[in-house]
Amino acid sequence: MDTTPTPSPQPGKSDLVVFKPKQLRRFYEPIVLFKALNDISRKWGRIRSPDRSPNPQTDDEEFQLFLDKLALVCDRKKGGTTVTAVTVLDHDEDALTYVIGCNQISAPAREKTSHFVLELLKKVEGFNNLEPLEKPGVRNGIRDFILAYNRPRIECYMNSLLKELGNCIESCSQIDFDDISQIERSLKELETSIGDGVDKKIAEAEYLESCLYCLQRIKEFQRAAPMNTFIDERATEGRLPDHKSMVCWSELRHNLARLLVYEKAVATFIATEAKWSELFQEVKVKSVASSRPDGNPLGKKSEEAQSVIGRMSSHAPTIAKYRKLSLNLEADPYLLNDRIKEQCDKVNFRPIVHCEVLVLNWILAEYTEPRFFRNWRYIGTSKGPCKLCHYYFEAHPSQVKIRPAHGNVYTSWRFADLTKAQGEAGVRGRQNIFNSMMDAVRKDAFLILEEKSPIGKSHDSNTYTFMSHPESDREVEVGGSDTSEVDNLIEQFEAGLSFTNTSTTDSLALSGSDDEEGGTSLF
Repeated sequence: MDTTPTPSPQPGKSDLVVFKPKQLRRFYEPIVLFKALNDISRKWGRIRSPDRSPNPQTDDEEFQLFLDKLALVCDRKKGGTTVTAVTVLDHDEDALTYVIGCNQISAPAREKTSHFVLELLKKVEGFNNLEPLEKPGVRNGIRDFILAYNRPRIECYMNSLLKELGNCIESCSQIDFDDISQIERSLKELETSIGDGVDKKIAEAEYLESCLYCLQRIKEFQRAAPMNTFIDERATEGRLPDHKSMVCWSELRHNLARLLVYEKAVATFIATEAKWSELFQEVKVKSVASSRPDGNPLGKKSEEAQSVIGRMSSHAPTIAKYRKLSLNLEADPYLLNDRIKEQCDKVNFRPIVHCEVLVLNWILAEYTEPRFFRNWRYIGTSKGPCKLCHYYFEAHPSQVKIRPAHGNVYTSWRFADLTKAQGEAGVRGRQNIFNSMMDAVRKDAFLILEEKSPIGKSHDSNTYTFMSHPESDREVEVGGSDTSEVDNLIEQFEAGLSFTNTSTTDSLALSGSDDEEGGTSLF
């Protein structure tokens, strides 16, 4: 395995073909309006789930699951900086190439990510050729390696879980339920277990021990009746605008599910190794440099909805219609203009290239005709792509696919750098995507003005029912160290079967605590 990540030098400003300020204003104004409207709708309107994707039933869908889970375990910090995209190219005769990009990380962090991926693939390599008695220890080693690398995120989830457990215990006194005393007792027992295990100052070995202890308590809590349905019911209530007191249950479910995802990822890697062992053998990593943040593309001129709407269409009746609709949202309590101004004035409104766009741009700059593993043109991501990434890939002629979008709109998004060396063809191609995206953003902004219903969700990561497997996240449940569950998953891969799923609901909590914007900057 090649353990040296390849650097990705960035062009100087004089080599770039940049957008004109007027173009940027016309692009970002509807985005800021759309985000403000979506925030209003989430607070006072109904919640609408994103579209779902089917369970993986084909080889390419199973491969997509693998890439998504690999990206997930690379995304080690909350906040958006380490959100990761990854794909596999098949250009060299002697090795497959993993191309990895993160939203906003430094060169040393890129090297650390590359090393982690290579070591992880090495640990999984040959797993399915082991003797049965050897497998549990090796699998636990893979799991521990992932848990150690993801310590910053896991500790955040543990602390958030502890907070929400306290809130849920307090809310039990307001709930009319036959077994509420049993529910409250189980919550308190888990609170005690997690409270004993959360400590940021301990060494790695002690951290792993306490982490595994907490995860085991969570799995026991998950299996306890009537807990499995009770949390789902309360979490669904917590998503409704007139049930704010129940939002802690949505947050509880979200944190529980996020903490259990790492063992599911291990099962996915093992099942993938059984089917495509070459993905873990001779491989190398190309690490794509994160982009430099741009300056704020807007200013005070963009701080009123009436003015923004007037520049979103050349059709006078359309402008009049949506200006009238926006008037209803400009007064208290919606304060649409205040929300627009707040976004325009944000210090961290410095657009960056999101990781999936970084990876695609690097590939197309390196290869005229890129060859993907088994010709599966897919970039996996640690979280569902934002709305703007969705628009970008929909408009891009490469036909490379990404996960279903979570629907959130992030204003700190920009196009990848375009160099003068890419010529007129590059300029025309970017402009075509720009025009398509601008039309889509305007259409969605007008649609939400009419419906006052959010297209996004409060958490970018999918959290489905507490006891089920999500459809669009395609997560695979694995409990403890039982090899039979992993073996069963491998059999499903080999047979091309879908994973069991009984889920029908999302966890769309209203707090936005895991709404990780890609615009966080290192600079």
